[in-house]
Amino acid sequence: MDENHAALETRHSKLEADLRKQDEDLHREVNDRIDGVERHHAGVSKETSKRLNALDLRISGLQGASGEAKRDINKLRDETNSL
Repeated sequence: MDENHAALETRHSKLEADLRKQDEDLHREVNDRIDGVERHHAGVSKETSKRLNALDLRISGLQGASGEAKRDINKLRDETNSL
């Protein structure tokens, strides 16, 4: 009876150790994946920020050109009206 109990206790201990190792491995794998996703997100965020800044500069340039064109049109209109 004691031998069976000892054998069961040994199997239980081994199974518990195996499950703990498996749990640690899974946690490590999940953390590695999360780190990879965070790095990817940071890179995409940085690239998106650069694109938005470039787009903002283009819009600003177009707004400036539009304002300049309006001033030129008004100047030509004033010159035409003064004739």
